[in-house]
Amino acid sequence: MNTDRYSHCKPRTRICDANDINIISIYRSTAGDSTARGLCATTCRESHANPFIGCALSACACQPTNQRRDRDRRRCNQHTSARTDVPPAPSATPLVDELAMLAEMQRLPKDRVLLARALSENRDAPEVARTEPLDVQTGHIKEFWVNNIVDSQNYRVNAELRYAGPVVLMYVEEGVQVDQAALEQSARTFENEIYPRTRDLFGSEWQPGVDGDPRIVVLNMGNMGGGVIGYFSPRDSVPASVNRFSNEHEMFYMNVGALTPGTAAYLDTLSHEFQHMIHWNEQRRSSTWFNEGSSTLSQDLNGFVGNVYVSSFVSRPDTQLTAWGEFPGDSLAHYGAAHLFMRYIYAHYANQNDGLQTLIQNDAGNHLQAFVDLAQQQRPDLGSFSELFTEWALANLLNDPTIDQGQYGYNPDVLGYVALPTTVTAEDIPFGELTADVSQFGA
Repeated sequence: MNTDRYSHCKPRTRICDANDINIISIYRSTAGDSTARGLCATTCRESHANPFIGCALSACACQPTNQRRDRDRRRCNQHTSARTDVPPAPSATPLVDELAMLAEMQRLPKDRVLLARALSENRDAPEVARTEPLDVQTGHIKEFWVNNIVDSQNYRVNAELRYAGPVVLMYVEEGVQVDQAALEQSARTFENEIYPRTRDLFGSEWQPGVDGDPRIVVLNMGNMGGGVIGYFSPRDSVPASVNRFSNEHEMFYMNVGALTPGTAAYLDTLSHEFQHMIHWNEQRRSSTWFNEGSSTLSQDLNGFVGNVYVSSFVSRPDTQLTAWGEFPGDSLAHYGAAHLFMRYIYAHYANQNDGLQTLIQNDAGNHLQAFVDLAQQQRPDLGSFSELFTEWALANLLNDPTIDQGQYGYNPDVLGYVALPTTVTAEDIPFGELTADVSQFGA
């Protein structure tokens, strides 16, 4: 994952007091209407797992708490006079007008350098830290900032450059034992196989990047804590004058306490994190579910097959595709849903003409119509994302590409093997009227 493959942002929640104004998210319905949900509540929540998409911003004026309401009522009862010429209540502004106004407002860029220039005293913040390639040799010792994702603490470690190739610079934390031959083997496999294939599929990382060097830095650490096995952090792709904890490299972090260089698991994680690096460069506003689905697809298409994600989703098929769980325990099922959906999209619609790059550049995770636009190049009869989602859900149940136009199964001619590890057995439904709930874009 971008920043952490297994721990995710939790929504920040606080109770609002009277006259408390908060910025919250308004989400446009996936059905395409302009209905806004949750404009105001006594608990204002900024959530990364809302079932609605198309985020805009609005002010939320929260209602008074009961304590303050009672106090205000007592104050009102103490007045000896009152106005009798009360003006008529103002008419409410139609919600559709408010949404139209918000849509026209200029949004702040999701770019740390531009934000620093706009909102801080650092008006001349540079975009890059240097313009010349790094002059380093094996044996070089460098200090790195590292973030402990569990407690959000930043600390420094020293690491030695153990491999310097044409594509990657491999550093190893001092005091950590790593087999040199295995490290070099992994580096060369990344350079010769994973790097060119992942770029061909998803696009390019920032070149030459914040450090003026086209090579990627990989920091191999002994332990990251919290079960984290690897991560990519965009903060390293800005100068330290913008983020003081930036290492000023295009880089990602590998936990060699959990992953042994030279193994498939190590290479698997490299392919996952490299997609995140590319995705950040190609589309900085991307949604979590689409970004993570693309990274698991990168693992898949680089030859690293695993069923952990998929098995978790198959056991919880009502997991919402277009959201991400608030708690780490929800993550595997969301990984599985995003993985299977992206695998399905690639097999049927995105395996040619730079289809995956088109989806990323069009911000498909936040604009679901981009999936439909791509699919309609081969299926002009496809009407909506809801229809596309339904066909994918049925493919998970039937997995039979011989039905109709093949949309009710995964295409083995493209992918080479079947991704579904579990046979789904339908349950008997008793005769009569039934009532049940299903998540939006859940099966």
